[in-house]
Amino acid sequence: MTPVPAWLAAEFWRPAFPPLTSGTARREAALTSAIIEQFRVEDAKRYQPDEFGTRCNLFLSDVTRALGCHVPELWKVGPTYNEQRANHQIDWLKSKHAELAGWHPVANEAAALERVNLGHVVVVGWHSGSDSPGHVAIGKPSAGARVLHVAQAGRSCFTDGPVSQGFGLLPVRFWTHD
Repeated sequence: MTPVPAWLAAEFWRPAFPPLTSGTARREAALTSAIIEQFRVEDAKRYQPDEFGTRCNLFLSDVTRALGCHVPELWKVGPTYNEQRANHQIDWLKSKHAELAGWHPVANEAAALERVNLGHVVVVGWHSGSDSPGHVAIGKPSAGARVLHVAQAGRSCFTDGPVSQGFGLLPVRFWTHD
C-alpha cells in the first residue's frame, strides 16, 4: 500500500487541498470518480472513526470542495468556528444558501443515479431528527449499476458501495449540484 500523501495526512480540522479538482464547467463521471478516489477514505486516518465520532461530514466537505461545490463542515459563529455534523449539512442543503450555491433536491434514487452517472455531484443524506449526527455520503459514478453507489466515511469507510451499504434501510434524501 502506498503511503497517504501529505495533503491528506493533515489534521482533520485543517482543509485538505488535493491535487485533482474540478468545477461546474467540467462535470464528467470519470473525473468525479478520480477526485473521490484520491481521498483514500478507506485508509486515510483523517476519515477513520475515533473516540470523538465519525467523519462523514468532513469527507463530504473535502470531496465537494474538490468538486467545486463545497458543502461546509465549519461555520463561523462570532469569532469562532463550529463543526457542522451531518444533520447540520443536511439542513444547509435544504436551505436557500444551498440553492443559491447551485444545490437542489433530487426526487429519488433513480434520478440521483442518472445524475451521478452523467458526472454531476450527488449527495445522499439521512437526518437523524435528533441530537445524534445523522449521516451523509457522496454519490459515486458506477456505469451499469442499477442502484446508486456512494463513497463514505463513517463507522465503515469505503469508496464504492450501494447506498444500502452505508444507510441500510434509513429514509435518505438526495441533492445534486449542476
